[in-house]
Amino acid sequence: MSSLLFQPPKTKRALKESRVTWLTTKNGNRIPSVFLPCAVETRRTILYSHANAEDLADVYVWLKYLNRHLQVNVIGYDYSGYGQSDGETSEENCYADIDAVYGHLINERKLSPSDIILFGRSLGSGPSCYLAARTSTDGKPVAGVILHSPFTSIYRIMLDVGCTIASDRFPNIDFVPDIRCSVLFIHGTQDTIIPCSHSESLSLAVSKPYRLDPYLLEGVGHNSIPSECLPLFISRVQQFMKNSLNVMDCHADIRMSSLNDEKYFQLTHRKRSSSHNAMKISSSQQAYFEEKILNVYVKAIHEQWIEVQL
Repeated sequence: MSSLLFQPPKTKRALKESRVTWLTTKNGNRIPSVFLPCAVETRRTILYSHANAEDLADVYVWLKYLNRHLQVNVIGYDYSGYGQSDGETSEENCYADIDAVYGHLINERKLSPSDIILFGRSLGSGPSCYLAARTSTDGKPVAGVILHSPFTSIYRIMLDVGCTIASDRFPNIDFVPDIRCSVLFIHGTQDTIIPCSHSESLSLAVSKPYRLDPYLLEGVGHNSIPSECLPLFISRVQQFMKNSLNVMDCHADIRMSSLNDEKYFQLTHRKRSSSHNAMKISSSQQAYFEEKILNVYVKAIHEQWIEVQL
C-alpha cells in the first residue's frame, strides 16, 4: 500500500546545505528542514507540510512566497523517504517527521504552540491533522490550522464505506474533532483528485467553536493555484490569521508533550471511528472492503484516471 500511496519525486534536487537544518525523528530518520525568517520580527510561524510527488526543493519557492506575502516565519520539511531524507515512506514516519519539526520549533527556536500555524496541502493534511489533534488533546493547541485540498482519509478518496477501516491511512476525519483551534479549509471546486466534498465533510466534523465555512476556489483543480487566484488565496489566509487564531499566552517553560504519541495514534486510529460512524463491520466484511478499495485504487492508477499527487 505504501508504494502506491507515497510517490516521492524520482529526481532529487538538493538545497544549499547552508539553508538546511537536519532533524532526527524518534524513529531514527534524518530529515531536512528549512526555516525562513520573516523580514519583520515576529514569532508567528507556519509549519508547512507539502503534498505528494514533490519534495522540499520543489516547494521552496512557494515557502518563500508565503513567507513574504503573509509576513510570517515559515518552516518546511521533507517526509522520510522524500528528497534527501533517510528512511522509508509510511504514515507512522510522517507523524514522527512532523513531531520532530514541531519539537525543533518549541525546544530550539523557543516558540510556543500559540505561535505556530499548521499548513498542510493534500497529503500534508494528514500529519497536520494528527499534530493539531495531539497538541489539543495535551491541552496546548497550536494557533490555527490551514488545510489545502485535504482528504477525509485515503480509502475514502476512492470509496467511502461509512467507517474507518483498520488498514486505512491518514484518517483525518477521526482527528479533526479533537482539534481545539480554528481550522481553515481551502479547496478547488474542480478538484477531480480529491473532491471539495472532503473539505466540506471535514469542516462539519470540527467542533462548532472552531468551525469555519470552507473557502472554495471556483474553477480551480488540485495541483496548482492560477496566478489570478493567488491574491484571493492570500487575502483569505490573512483574514484567518487576523481574526481566527488562538492567542493564548503560553510562552513560559513550554516543552514537548509528554503524551505517548504512539498510544495516541493507536487510540484515535483504531477506536475513534465508532463515535462518528454507526456502521459496524465484521472482519470478513473489512477484508472485502479493503480488497475492493485497493483494486479500485490500482485500476485507477493503471488507467490514469486519477493522478497520484495527494
